[in-house]
Amino acid sequence: MITPDTANLLKIGYATTSRDLNDLDETTLPKSGLVCVNDGKIGCEVFNGRIIFPYWNNGKAVYFIGRETPETPTAEYEKGMKSKKLLVHKEGREYVCPCVLNSYFYGEDSLRGCDYCIITEGVADCIVMLQAAFPCISPVTVQFRDKDHQKLLNLTKGFKRVYIYNDT
Repeated sequence: MITPDTANLLKIGYATTSRDLNDLDETTLPKSGLVCVNDGKIGCEVFNGRIIFPYWNNGKAVYFIGRETPETPTAEYEKGMKSKKLLVHKEGREYVCPCVLNSYFYGEDSLRGCDYCIITEGVADCIVMLQAAFPCISPVTVQFRDKDHQKLLNLTKGFKRVYIYNDT
């Protein structure tokens, strides 16, 4: 269980099902990756009704993932998606700023000064390990992407042990 102290420390939050982002600048908002844009118009908020987990790097939030709750609106294309990641710049999403990147593992900062680590599949498992003071990272998906292999090797280089803790 994630404690309230851990939730506060990691700034875990909740995006309501109301239009939380209505008051934000309509020019900047699409660049953030927090909303979908269709035919030049702002559509849905990406994390509507989800628990939000910021990824931290050197004390700065660098990426986000949102986990489904009973309040999460259901869209046909999202059925079965427990987690949803922040939108990034790519073909079809040129409106998202190129600086919004999914190039981090959750928990990277915890590996500094360690000689071992734990790798979990999901963000909640990683947070529970971090809460128990274990150095832990997660790709927040069932496998590392091919383009992440070198980064994973660099982060764990010189470690005596790497433990992998996946779901059943």
